[in-house]
Amino acid sequence: MDKQYQWRLEDIFATEAAYEQAYAQAEQAIERMAGWQGKVKDNPRQAILDADALSLQMDRLAAYALMHKDEDSSDPVRQARAMRFQSLGVKAGSASSFLAPELLALRGPAVKVRAGATPAKLFAAPRQACELVVRFTAPRKGEAAFVLSNAAGEQVRFAFDAVAGTFTMDRTAAGESGFSREFPAVTVAPTAASGRVELRLLLDSCSIEAFGPDFAMTNLVFPSAPYNEIRSVGSARLDLTLYPLAP
Repeated sequence: MDKQYQWRLEDIFATEAAYEQAYAQAEQAIERMAGWQGKVKDNPRQAILDADALSLQMDRLAAYALMHKDEDSSDPVRQARAMRFQSLGVKAGSASSFLAPELLALRGPAVKVRAGATPAKLFAAPRQACELVVRFTAPRKGEAAFVLSNAAGEQVRFAFDAVAGTFTMDRTAAGESGFSREFPAVTVAPTAASGRVELRLLLDSCSIEAFGPDFAMTNLVFPSAPYNEIRSVGSARLDLTLYPLAP
């Protein structure tokens, strides 16, 4: 194949020896990751950083091994390298499979809340960090929306529109924004979800992360106090499960 039609795999690893060195380093990282099992609570931040580092190592190895094989799938050496990497991928997945369950176990006890048009408090006292699992039924027409707010009247509006196929997060009134005229914004993500929808929100002092059935979104927010009330907009009924998180 003409060189101009080939991938520049040397930009990933200059030589096959460099690939093998990175492969050996990934094997060591997998062993270190496995050593976190049962110990994530001791230093969850470092456990996550180690998992992220391993993921990046595996991504580089995957790109090289699989793309190298695709350049000439009849080459047994390239096929063997790709299969060897896939075996390593299985080991990496197994070595880190405990991470999510152990992180979830660090959450505080679940609090159940039902919310309608009348604002409902999330916690007796506002918390800097929490997880909200919001469940609602998407209407066939119009949108299902809800608002998180604080005592200062600052708020973030969330809306799911099954007809338009969108999820939106409106931070135009979320809090401090005087540092930039462009900061107040409405962020939109496409979604094909319908029927009963579950939305997971992670809140801390300056950000909101939203995870839906087929989308993810992150926004910075700068409220003067934590958001501690929620209300639905329209006829949507919200079933909430709240988890306090360590700030």
